Amino acid sequence: MILARTNWEARWRDYAEQFAPARGRFNIIEEGKRDTLRRNSRPRIIPDEFAAGLKSGLTSPTRPWFALGIFEPELSKYERVKAWLSDVTEAMLTVIGRSNFYDEIFTVYKEEGVFGTGCLYVDEDEEEVFRCKAFTVGQYAIAQNRHKLVNGFARSLSFTASELAIEFGEDSLPSEIRLSLSEERKGDGDSAAVFEVTHLVEENDEYIPDAPGQKNMRYRSMYWLPSVSQPEFLRISGYNEFPVMVPRWRLIGEDLYGSEHPGDVGLDDARAIQDIEVDERRALKLGIVPPLLAPRSLQGTEIDLRPGKITWYDPKVSDNAAPVVQPLVVAKFDYAAAAEKIERLSIGLEKAFFVDLFRMWATDLRQGRTATEIQAREEEKIYALEPVLTRQMYDLLDPFITRVFSIMERRGLLPPPPPELEGMPFKIEYTSVLAKSQKQSNQHGIETVLNVVGNIMQMQNGAGERPEILDKIDTDTIIDLYADMHGLPSGVVLGDDRVKEIREQKAEEQAAQRQAEMEAQASAQAPELAGAAKDLGQTPVGGGNAIDALMGMAGIDEGGTERDA
Repeated sequence: MILARTNWEARWRDYAEQFAPARGRFNIIEEGKRDTLRRNSRPRIIPDEFAAGLKSGLTSPTRPWFALGIFEPELSKYERVKAWLSDVTEAMLTVIGRSNFYDEIFTVYKEEGVFGTGCLYVDEDEEEVFRCKAFTVGQYAIAQNRHKLVNGFARSLSFTASELAIEFGEDSLPSEIRLSLSEERKGDGDSAAVFEVTHLVEENDEYIPDAPGQKNMRYRSMYWLPSVSQPEFLRISGYNEFPVMVPRWRLIGEDLYGSEHPGDVGLDDARAIQDIEVDERRALKLGIVPPLLAPRSLQGTEIDLRPGKITWYDPKVSDNAAPVVQPLVVAKFDYAAAAEKIERLSIGLEKAFFVDLFRMWATDLRQGRTATEIQAREEEKIYALEPVLTRQMYDLLDPFITRVFSIMERRGLLPPPPPELEGMPFKIEYTSVLAKSQKQSNQHGIETVLNVVGNIMQMQNGAGERPEILDKIDTDTIIDLYADMHGLPSGVVLGDDRVKEIREQKAEEQAAQRQAEMEAQASAQAPELAGAAKDLGQTPVGGGNAIDALMGMAGIDEGGTERDA
């Protein structure tokens, strides 16, 4: 892993020099870096704007950015299922908000933008459930499987003898370090002495589900001191899930690390900006403090170049003219053209880092543009950013959410699922600004179809026909799709089972109301019917009355029995 990483270090140094001089670690013990260029600040600022935009657009701490779902579409419409998924999502977002995730994810996004690869380590924590740590390039190395999923992670750490004892326990240390620790405690040793420790996380080839000890861990974790042979390891433990998320901007072929990232695309623009800035500052300095051309007669004379000061000298009598001090070079520099070029290069750099896109979203929301207006402006931008968002979800956010869910589930921090969800896998649905922008690109098509349906319905109504076009539209499905596109929380749109109950209840109430109306109408008509029957009974017809005649016509005898024809 370390050998494969060395092929990338030269280009990482170039990116760091232009965009983030304090980042990148290529030695085991390396002091904090300092920006030695100190030229134009735009190539330093733009990566921060990129990271802030990606954080706000994908994982904003101020709004929910994901929700859990299931792969069974019919089951996911049940109210109790929706409520459980919503409760679990809320519990996870609460724990994430209390952790240091939002601090560290900014660093991950910036690393990915500048170097093409980010790295986030998520470790379980007794007090805070989990803790995150972002690494810079050069601090770690990775391996991947045939599916290009990262499944190996190695890093080098430095510890003093005291720190080793605290972290791994004194009994786990080799004899020479215990001796160093003893001397350090007596005041005889070098307390600043640092020891290199290697940490490796890899797939556990001895994994057995439900086995005792570390064999039931899918991933093995090992710490050792490369400089000593005994003991072989300081600690061997494991993880149920791979604890490291390594988002890579774009993978080419079998590459391990990301390529064609904003820092790579904008590298030449950043260099050109700095070159022009250097030329401009040199020209400015030449104009203010130019090199001087002076006669030898003034050699050894102190010349005061401060504004308003006078340098006195005695000209020689034999000289035809007094010695003159004049600039050797008169700098001619087109500052306006340089400023215009820097501005164009800065715009190109902002586009490489998608800063123009992030600003557009912020401006649209601030100026109150309608959703349709924003959608029209966003669609072409989303197409350019969509592959990037997919990689963020695949490499970073999916495994992060899965790890947090598993940690919380093991600790009993999640509500028990409904019986129908026992053992069922869940899916992750993203509801961030960027994710919703992707989903809402389908909204335009739905609205276009509904407008056509409305026009046809008006035509049918105008012709006096029943609007049969409505039979073609499933309004419940449309509402579910819109709720999904806009990331509405559970409870806003009811589940199908709850809707069915409401509709059945309404149908029963309507049926009861119709029955009551019929009974009331019958009661109101009863006196009239009784009077009519009395009149018929008193009306002579043949040998009987009108009622007898009607019954005879119906084939019914006086006893009320139907006669055979």
